[in-house]
Amino acid sequence: MPAWPGQPWRGPRSWHGQESACSGAWEPRFLEQNSLLIGHAAWDGYRLSGRGLLICHLAAPLEPEHDWRLDGVRFSRRYVARSEVTAQLRHQGLGPAAIRPSLGALDSYDPARELVVLLSGHGPELIALLRKLPTAPPTCFELVERRWSEFACAAVP
Repeated sequence: MPAWPGQPWRGPRSWHGQESACSGAWEPRFLEQNSLLIGHAAWDGYRLSGRGLLICHLAAPLEPEHDWRLDGVRFSRRYVARSEVTAQLRHQGLGPAAIRPSLGALDSYDPARELVVLLSGHGPELIALLRKLPTAPPTCFELVERRWSEFACAAVP
């Protein structure tokens, strides 16, 4: 599995924090399995609202026996514009220690090559700045748009 070279910061949980009940950390596997949809949503949100945070929320917690080779994960994705991020993170129960670095990442990331994501729905929330993505968000957007029928059922809108 390729490494996801996210640049995490201390927040609700660091990238290399406590692992879930699943074998190994679930976040890198989730990001790898859903990279095109995540990149698509991030670029679409940026095109419509400017800089922002992509929230990916799992529809249900992962089972300990989840097999990443065979099983998909249903999740919703929502893009939050930079101007609304502080209120959204507070609403999710996050404090200044998580919000400040998140805003700094949102002000400095390169939307054409990177994205800022909040993962929730299976243990503590994780906020990460993802860099050196295997496929840039604009390319993810183009690929998913061209092949929408393959992706339409992959995630909860």
